[in-house]
Amino acid sequence: MSFLLLIPGFIGTLSIWMFGIRPFVVSNNEGYKTGANLGIAMWVDWQSCGEIAKEKNNSKGRNIYRIFGLFQLISAAGIILLCIGY
Repeated sequence: MSFLLLIPGFIGTLSIWMFGIRPFVVSNNEGYKTGANLGIAMWVDWQSCGEIAKEKNNSKGRNIYRIFGLFQLISAAGIILLCIGY
């Protein structure tokens, strides 16, 4: 059961970041190179995407931001279910 949430959660998170958040952030000249691991880079870009979308009142950015958050919640639910044995 947990893998039914983990796999789409991780694949969705990575694909939304690669094809949605990262291009959106870079096109708005806010793309930072943190020099850290992929998780930190994704988190920084996600936060930047939310700030840009709020500042410019951009509905596309807000939707990308929310979808990424949804996939993060799906992944977290999968991890919790994996830990408790489902």
